[in-house]
Amino acid sequence: MAQTIGIQIEHNERGIPTFARIDLSKYGHQLKDFFASQGIVIEKKAYDIPNTETLHALNEAHTKKLKTYENADALLADLYR
Repeated sequence: MAQTIGIQIEHNERGIPTFARIDLSKYGHQLKDFFASQGIVIEKKAYDIPNTETLHALNEAHTKKLKTYENADALLADLYR
C-alpha cells in the first residue's frame, strides 16, 4: 500500500491498521474542524505556520512596491481584465 508524504498508517502486531500519524504542518488546516468537533485543541497552530513559498512571497511583498487594492472587488476586477 502506498503512503502519502506526511501521513503514515501504523499497524498493530497483527498487521491491523490502528493509528494514522499525520504531519500537522501539512494537513493541520484541513483537519482543524474535525479536531475541534472532537474537543481536541492543537496548542501550537502548526497549520498556521507559513511554508517556504509563503514566506518568500511575504518577503517579496515587503521589499517591492506592489499594487494595493481598496477592497476585494477592486482586486477581482483587476484580475478579470
